[in-house]
Amino acid sequence: MSDSPMNDIKLFLEGAVQQRTPGSKLAILKSIAGGHSSAVVLLADITIDQAHRDQVGLSGQYIIKIAPKVLGADLVSESSRHHIALSAAPEFAAHHIPLLVDYFEDGKYCALLYEVAGLSLTSVVAVEP
Repeated sequence: MSDSPMNDIKLFLEGAVQQRTPGSKLAILKSIAGGHSSAVVLLADITIDQAHRDQVGLSGQYIIKIAPKVLGADLVSESSRHHIALSAAPEFAAHHIPLLVDYFEDGKYCALLYEVAGLSLTSVVAVEP
């Protein structure tokens, strides 16, 4: 059992990334202030070790939005809401909504892995604990 929610989140993310891209390593670079939800937003770097360099998978820097999974049969998943928003306003989405690269979930958490848009993080200041 881990000693904090952040440790639980990191273990969940490491397992999800390993499942998608065996031989990869996840490094959380900084915590970014989230929006109006209880989600944790992180800047992360995923690298692939030398033995797995020839495989296709997750590699590079990403924004990860992670939140406790909300249970209920009538709820639409976070990734589905993302795709609905893209479909509803494609022109706006092309300029303002980051590309969703992957989606992970288990019984406790859901996480969205987004592409980092341009150099948008060069002036972001990390949230201090």
